[in-house]
Amino acid sequence: VVRESYGALFDLSERHDAPLAFEASGETLETMAATAPDVLAKLVAGIRAGFAYNTFPLMEGQLVPAGYLDLTPWWHNLTANVAAVQFNHRLLATLSALFVAGAVWAALRRLPAGGAQRAVLALGAVVALQYGLGVVTLLHVVPIALGTLHQAMAVAVLAAALVALHALRPVPASPSRAQRAS
Repeated sequence: VVRESYGALFDLSERHDAPLAFEASGETLETMAATAPDVLAKLVAGIRAGFAYNTFPLMEGQLVPAGYLDLTPWWHNLTANVAAVQFNHRLLATLSALFVAGAVWAALRRLPAGGAQRAVLALGAVVALQYGLGVVTLLHVVPIALGTLHQAMAVAVLAAALVALHALRPVPASPSRAQRAS
């Protein structure tokens, strides 16, 4: 499955085209980073992990909940252990929020006022709303309306991230008149 999904990347690395393989892997990492929170959210919803550990920021008084690695083999904990799935969701949400906060800080310091800066600020606002909504949803033991709104906000986060990435892309230089004439 991995070979089929990332076949082009494997081909580049086998040809020892390191710069191109590195660039391609960067694109793959961007895609993975954009989809990872959604995958974890589906795991949380799928095993109903939101109905347990309804305290924040600690999980029943602990940073890492008891029973985090109870299942064997260990990797089953990633998808079937309520404590592990919810902790991983919280961890990824917190790391994502911190990353976006850093991007907002950098945008305010380094980007000129304009579309790219506004796109990054909008991403920061949407992520802050999603994070807060996630905490409220958890503390209220996942009422349907809040759970649905939290999942819908995930779409807004993805959209805002795509808009920000698009706004921050390098703009290719336009060809000079001499190059266009030839």
